[in-house]
Amino acid sequence: MTQGSLHLSLAKKIGGLLIAVLLVWAVARSVPWQDRLLITWEKNGDQAEYVGTIGGAWQENRVQYELDVPEVDASPLGPDEWLRHVKEGATATVAQSELTVSGQSFEFHHLEWRPGIPRVMRELRLSAVLPAFLILIACSLLVITRWYVLLLAVGCSTRWFQVLRVTYVGLFFNLVLPGMNGGDLARAYWIVKGHPEKRAVALMSVFVDRLLGLFAMTLLATLAIYTNDERFGSLRLPVLAVFAAMFVGGLALINPHLRHLVRFDTIIGKLPGGEKMRSLDSALRLYASRPGAVSISIILSMANHVGAASALYLLGQGLGDTHGFLDYVCLATVVNTLSAVPLTPGGLGVGEMLSGSMLALAGGSYTIGVAASITYRVGLFALGLLGGLVLVLPGGAAIRKDIAEAEASVDSD
Repeated sequence: MTQGSLHLSLAKKIGGLLIAVLLVWAVARSVPWQDRLLITWEKNGDQAEYVGTIGGAWQENRVQYELDVPEVDASPLGPDEWLRHVKEGATATVAQSELTVSGQSFEFHHLEWRPGIPRVMRELRLSAVLPAFLILIACSLLVITRWYVLLLAVGCSTRWFQVLRVTYVGLFFNLVLPGMNGGDLARAYWIVKGHPEKRAVALMSVFVDRLLGLFAMTLLATLAIYTNDERFGSLRLPVLAVFAAMFVGGLALINPHLRHLVRFDTIIGKLPGGEKMRSLDSALRLYASRPGAVSISIILSMANHVGAASALYLLGQGLGDTHGFLDYVCLATVVNTLSAVPLTPGGLGVGEMLSGSMLALAGGSYTIGVAASITYRVGLFALGLLGGLVLVLPGGAAIRKDIAEAEASVDSD
């Protein structure tokens, strides 16, 4: 490995971690850590924010809100009449249509209360956590089976249990020790090493596995958003555009008429490493000639994404949310699609911010969206730890060696 490639590899990892830290910081700034009352006094007016404590269950339609008086007294927010009625220890009766303090009612344009995230996390029902984690395990088995089917389709015979071991190692590196290379590198290196005579199709299996998973996710997102109500209306065109781009792009790669139209073979021949690119292109078309395996893989992917939405739905319900399952299918598919873009290691920070924004778009709590995403990520982290066990069990030394060799080969390129 040259000194330049070492510096480049280090810069990529540091850059990814810095982006992750910035996004986590942005999420932390956007999430309320204390209970807050938000009031818009007049139409198109500024929103006033009052720190305090919600009394009782914050999910109710009417709550008691004890104001943090010193902070309110020091703030110019709100009309003078409101501030004059705020006294030390005063408790407001708050509903979506009324605000009463010390028997005095006040008119407003819009009002909402947001619990702090520590309170939301404390009230997480543990009865939702175990089923959600079991669903995540089932989802991982679907993903393992998908790759296994793709390998068998092109003659790369491999034991399912061995595919499970390597996939869980990949989960460990993707979720527990995330880097910009991730666990796919370990999977690709392992399968190519095991099938050197079919190097191209073995390597392409990892790419096709990811591609079909992403295609199924955008398909499910499109179906979910177009069958939901207008709350996600602003997302319909962008989601449809992403799905259409993937569909047309896939056709352009495998359809001979479209390939000829865009002069795809000529373009490949002019690329650096043209011979290798042609070999990978042939491998991709080989997968396209296996419609049965591709169809099974898409079905397994759809089941996986429905399962992921189910886990997130259970966690959201466990945190006190009341939105329906279809809302969470929209949320999970859109968030996971955007999080797949490698902006940060493991999508850290991206998923949390998007989950909060999506649930708020549906009319729910931004705080619950973030809390559900954090809990979901903890479940994935626990799943990744299971992959770490593979590295210390019998046979783990060989896998660790493969991973080290794979990292070295990438850094030297």
